[in-house]
Amino acid sequence: EQLSLVTNQRESLQVPTKTHTIPESVLQDIRRLKLDEN
Repeated sequence: EQLSLVTNQRESLQVPTKTHTIPESVLQDIRRLKLDEN
C-alpha cells in the first residue's frame, strides 16, 4: 500500500495545478507574462 501511495503522490504532482490552488486571475496573469516574454 505504501508503494501505491507514493505513485499516487507522483501522479498528483504531474497533474497541472488547477484552480483549487491558484485563482484563475493569477493563471491569466501568468499566461500574459509568458506571452509578453515571447
